Amino acid sequence: MVAIIYSLIIGVFVYKELNLRTIYEALRDTVLVNGQTTFLVGISMSFARFLTMSQVPTSLAKSILNINSPIAILLAINIFLLVVGCFIDNISSTVILTPILLPIVVGIGMSPIQFGILMTVNLAIGFITPPYGCNLFFASAISNVSVTNIAKKIMPMIGVMLIVLMAITFVPALTMAILGK
Repeated sequence: MVAIIYSLIIGVFVYKELNLRTIYEALRDTVLVNGQTTFLVGISMSFARFLTMSQVPTSLAKSILNINSPIAILLAINIFLLVVGCFIDNISSTVILTPILLPIVVGIGMSPIQFGILMTVNLAIGFITPPYGCNLFFASAISNVSVTNIAKKIMPMIGVMLIVLMAITFVPALTMAILGK
């Protein structure tokens, strides 16, 4: 609140660039962007609640446990987290899925720190991946560029991020070297 009042005072009296019209336009744009993004986050959190009550994450974790190969388990977890990241916000995903997936990855020898990094990167990639990556809609609302155009432009970057994700998943030294482990 202090920053907003300070900005208004500086914009009106010092720089003399703000008037009632520009303030109104800024407020209108803010309401539109916040309305769109809050709606998307609300739907995402509702979907997370539905999945939790339906015990979908637990069922999927049990399915993952039936896989014999550690490499296949990690690939399945990566795919699962990428899909979840597309539809559910990062905080809800982390709170719901960490207690379910952490024992699995620790059981195959992965450090909890590496898993935390892996989970964060997965969900961040999912957050910008079509069809429902929430950050696509945020970027679209802010930039007035269609979601389709943004999605087309970020696909090469998503490809690079997936390569980095695989490196993080299968080369523990990339994430653990800084800790001296």
